[in-house]
Amino acid sequence: MRRSLAFLVTLLCVGALVGEPVARACSCAEWSYGEALAHADLVAEVQVLDVAEPIDSDHLGQPIRVRIVRVFKGPRGLNDGDELTLLHHTCTSEPYGRDAVGSRFIGFFGIARGRVRFHVCSSIASAWEPLPVELRRARARWLESRR
Repeated sequence: MRRSLAFLVTLLCVGALVGEPVARACSCAEWSYGEALAHADLVAEVQVLDVAEPIDSDHLGQPIRVRIVRVFKGPRGLNDGDELTLLHHTCTSEPYGRDAVGSRFIGFFGIARGRVRFHVCSSIASAWEPLPVELRRARARWLESRR
């Protein structure tokens, strides 16, 4: 009975994500930086400012407030230093804890229905490692587009 319930919950979580563009493009296989850039709506280095509790009992979403340190790819109107709330889908991964506040990472995010989203299949890179050439080029393109 417990195994059936766990399977059903997992199936419902996966089903809930199927409608999301990020989930549709995500196979949970490792992508190259070029592939991840191509599939993401927003690529940015972010610093976590606040971590909220998941917004529902099924852990389908957890609001995470971040400050954008630098944008590599994104919609017009989004700038370095802006703050926004990400929605982290947690049905297939653990929610972030309060210890994540202050951490930085480069996220490859989807935008659906006006919300910036990420989940277990979303690509994440270290903010502390040297930037791959694809991200350096993307940053240069983004800066040039702002002139």
